Amino acid sequence: MLDTIILQIHIDKCFMIDFKMFNTTKEEVFNTKTSFKKWMNNPTAQDKKDGIYKPRLTLIKRGRVFTITIEFSAPKIIFNNNLDELEETNFDNVVKTLQERMKSMGVWILTLNIEEADVLSFHPSKNIALSGGYTASFAIRELRKIDLSKRFDLDEKKFRNGEILQLYTKSHSFVLYDKINDLKKPKSRATDKDRTPQQIDLFEYIQKENKRLEVLRLEVRLSSKRKMNEQLEKLGYAPNPPFKEIFKQELCKKIINQYWNDFFSDNQFIFNINSNPQDILQLILRRYPKIKIIKAINIVGLYSLCRDEEGMRGFRKTIDSHKPKSNWDTVKKYIKMLDDEIFANPTWKFIPEIKQQIDRFEPFRTDNLSTENDLMCKEK
Repeated sequence: MLDTIILQIHIDKCFMIDFKMFNTTKEEVFNTKTSFKKWMNNPTAQDKKDGIYKPRLTLIKRGRVFTITIEFSAPKIIFNNNLDELEETNFDNVVKTLQERMKSMGVWILTLNIEEADVLSFHPSKNIALSGGYTASFAIRELRKIDLSKRFDLDEKKFRNGEILQLYTKSHSFVLYDKINDLKKPKSRATDKDRTPQQIDLFEYIQKENKRLEVLRLEVRLSSKRKMNEQLEKLGYAPNPPFKEIFKQELCKKIINQYWNDFFSDNQFIFNINSNPQDILQLILRRYPKIKIIKAINIVGLYSLCRDEEGMRGFRKTIDSHKPKSNWDTVKKYIKMLDDEIFANPTWKFIPEIKQQIDRFEPFRTDNLSTENDLMCKEK
């Protein structure tokens, strides 16, 4: 449901028990003459060794205003991992545990003040358990073929042979990655940089209970408050929400669903299992009975180019490098002819499965793992 959250609370609503844990003193903080300064209070190496997940705290001075920023992974606070997913009913437990962990870090905040804390950023997320023999890496390689808006960048360096698909701008991003594979990676190469010791143990547990488990992680990272508010208003929610208002299943579901539809609802023909050009030509002639045969053959070529390993993005790069960029709009007019259900079926089964699991939005839990399901790690 939710992963990373960044909260901000005015220092007047906090009891600063120990400034030393921020590597400073009360006198230094309130007597500093600079208009902007930060003091950090991060989990220690001993905390990590002991398997105790704690937030990152930052005491910030802006002009005459002092605030504390609290950054944490909500599921890690409760489960010590972010493969298991939270529910709304976990909210009180999250607040209580967060409160206790912050107290051990020298800051005491009342329950009400945590619940009403300003939200600077949050990351709605959903773990999708793939079935039918599909692997997360195969799904990512196919999803990468979409026609990505020029407003978003695709992180080619992080693609790593189908392990992660990151579509991003400075203010927000949509990240899809192989969650199980990420658990076993060294920190320097993992997508989740803030892993707990329990997550390493979790990978070993999965290998024992169901080594064939495949999980595709979907995560929307609303990195800036402006973009966060923009997305909330777009979905009919009030901007500048307190913590308690974003800890909602329906809200997180709507955000994940919106990003999925924005990126993957068009050009469904890309995910058609059928790649035989003769079959596609017959479909085109059936759908457009008055079309000229040469034009139909050209559209078969478009179909194949869009579905190539580099997908529509690679096809577009080739066109843009050869002709004026405006020519892509001309090509898209012909591609639109393929935006018909007749060209979308039969599709890879993981496509409707992802949509179904987003719509249900049931929490993924590792204690429900069973070796009796049909999740086969068959690389397509």
